[in-house]
Amino acid sequence: MGTSERCDGGARLHRRECQVTAQFLPAAPAPGEIVRVRQRQYLVEDVQPPPEPGEATLVSMSCLDDDAQGEALEVLWEHEIDTESLVVRTVDLAAAAFFAEVS
Repeated sequence: MGTSERCDGGARLHRRECQVTAQFLPAAPAPGEIVRVRQRQYLVEDVQPPPEPGEATLVSMSCLDDDAQGEALEVLWEHEIDTESLVVRTVDLAAAAFFAEVS
């Protein structure tokens, strides 16, 4: 294949273009995070990393909204538009509190 590879959607791009594109993609969430996807709030239950570089992360979630509570959704994270992490994980909060006390 030379210096090109498939970055996404079957399009052939140079490796450097794939790296630049990856910089602008949203980072995949971790299990336990609360995210907003498709105008709803979800609890992330499972995250499957991409099988190969340039492919998407599979994220499994359960809806937290009252009118759809518990409904499952699986998405290819990097292909979703307007995703957002809503809550900082408790591990991050504990670490921040620890470092605030130390400094």
